[in-house]
Amino acid sequence: MAATSSHPAFFNTLSTWRLKKSKAQQVPVSKIIPQKTLSEIAEKLPAKLIQLKAIKGLGGKKLQQYGKEILEMTIAYRKEKGMELPVGAEKEPAKAMLDSKNISFNLFKSGKTVDEIAREREMALSTIEGHLAHFVGTGELEIKHLVAPEKQKTIVELVGKNPNLSFGKLKAALGESYTYSEIRYVLKYLEVTNQSAK
Repeated sequence: MAATSSHPAFFNTLSTWRLKKSKAQQVPVSKIIPQKTLSEIAEKLPAKLIQLKAIKGLGGKKLQQYGKEILEMTIAYRKEKGMELPVGAEKEPAKAMLDSKNISFNLFKSGKTVDEIAREREMALSTIEGHLAHFVGTGELEIKHLVAPEKQKTIVELVGKNPNLSFGKLKAALGESYTYSEIRYVLKYLEVTNQSAK
């Protein structure tokens, strides 16, 4: 299949990336991205999200999961080979990631739990938590929807007294009844409140 591509070296890069993903997720490579889709990416070298969406076999969840990484690889390859990039191409991976964050946020607003979103989107729990933490940081998601007020107060007080404490030490000081995600959300909340106070 690589021999039919105009860019066999990039096809091999994509194949190696797909193999790593399949091993990490313990699924067949075809479940990551089908072979024909991989060939079309290597042939067309999409550098914009709209171009990536047009490739058959890369819609919906797969685009949400892998769009950012594929665009980053494609743009890097085109740069390496001295190929022209569309205007604004370098902002496209961030746009793909923002699309993914928005999907998680909208699902959360619809009433789904973080666990349910992770299962539905076939993503790691930490990834979904990161998406929601982003919106806590922007002020679009109120922290009370993610962390109980009493826990929030305790974390805020601990951080206030120990501003240089590492994430791991914060967790150790708070104990087993506090999760890493709760601490993560509160730290994001403090970022936005500290900025607005300046």
